[in-house]
Amino acid sequence: MKLEVKELGPLKRAIKVEIPEDVVSRKFLEVFSEINKKIQLPGFRQGKIPINMLEKRFANEAKDDVIKSLIPDYYERAMKELGIMPVVDPMIDDIAVNRNAPLSFTATVEVKPQVEVGNYNGVKLVKKKITITEQDVDKVLAAMQEYYGELVVWEDDHVTVNGDYLIIDFEGFLEGKPVENGKAEGLLVRIGDKVLLPDFEEQIKGRKKGDEFEIKAVLPEGGRLKVPIPGQPFESVARIATFNVKVKEVKKKNIPNIDEEFAKDAGAGSLVELRQRIKKDLLDGREREVEASNKNLLVKQLTEMHTFEIPQSLVEMEVHDMMEITRQQIHQSGKSPEDVGFDPEKARIEFEKQGRNNVKSALILEAIADKEGITVQVGDMDDEVKEIAEATKKPIEEVRRLLLLQEGAMNDIKARVLGKKVLDFVYSKAIFNEEVEAS
Repeated sequence: MKLEVKELGPLKRAIKVEIPEDVVSRKFLEVFSEINKKIQLPGFRQGKIPINMLEKRFANEAKDDVIKSLIPDYYERAMKELGIMPVVDPMIDDIAVNRNAPLSFTATVEVKPQVEVGNYNGVKLVKKKITITEQDVDKVLAAMQEYYGELVVWEDDHVTVNGDYLIIDFEGFLEGKPVENGKAEGLLVRIGDKVLLPDFEEQIKGRKKGDEFEIKAVLPEGGRLKVPIPGQPFESVARIATFNVKVKEVKKKNIPNIDEEFAKDAGAGSLVELRQRIKKDLLDGREREVEASNKNLLVKQLTEMHTFEIPQSLVEMEVHDMMEITRQQIHQSGKSPEDVGFDPEKARIEFEKQGRNNVKSALILEAIADKEGITVQVGDMDDEVKEIAEATKKPIEEVRRLLLLQEGAMNDIKARVLGKKVLDFVYSKAIFNEEVEAS
């Protein structure tokens, strides 16, 4: 095998590969032999057709088979011999193939940069003091009270006020046409939760069970979509809709007292123990938030202290993924990209910088992993799959099977796990030289 390497830029290489003639000739003979076994020609027994006749009739098919067989194999051999690590699949062109000649092709690849990692030990971060107050615990207890509260029916003549629960039917019309997602039957809402349109919620106050009435409410342009669209600010334009509403039932929530019995219902031995448990949970959660924030700052510092060329193909893949996630969020909201004015070009510009930073930080963490000998073990992958299963509420084996079926999914998870391990390692070496109150 002969190899010629031409630099097309800091990270792009054109590798011309020449496969020896004897290898090519043998492969052609193998291909023609297989063709010979499968076809029939008048005047010839099956498998006894002369090769020159096969070559005349099936030259193109044979060339295609030889190319499909030899090029992937010799491309891998070439990359291994040259020590090149392409970041994406190559572009293969300039293919020259004939039975009694060497086969040549050119593979154009983008390679990973050589990242010379700086001093990542002792990165300075601000230590944040975390304080959980009794008032914080009281807020959680109040939320628990609400959760354990029991809904009971108000008297029929009760006039609705803030805090009341209503079961309502409604149907909305705009300019005589039904409002999209503007109809419901038996919907339970609480006045004051602000889940309804402001005008709508205000006008169901002061009603009683059995009331049927008409209200008018302002709709925002494009409905109530809250998906953030890069380059497309959310704007409201007044549109007046009419809703026919019926109050089917009015309820209130009986809130339990916070006492020893309440604590036992919540699984604690006493009210003191319940407060301690809540305080610990709040502290653990806040510590995780602070650690996540500090790690984001750590990654930012690492990217700022390193300068190197970034493979554009990896950036484009990152941008593509972010674009797809945004489109999925829009569709899950019941809208189309056109409905919300999604501008792909503006979105791409905004995602470009984020994608470049993501790729850069991943390459830095990968370089640190190489330097420190940090690797991903089987147990690490099992833990990650378990986390995915818990988050998606699916059996672990089902999640594992789906990931194995999805091309590249396990490699993506392995890269994510490696990044986490390296970040944990660098974080453990950070210097927290100042203490302030966590906001």
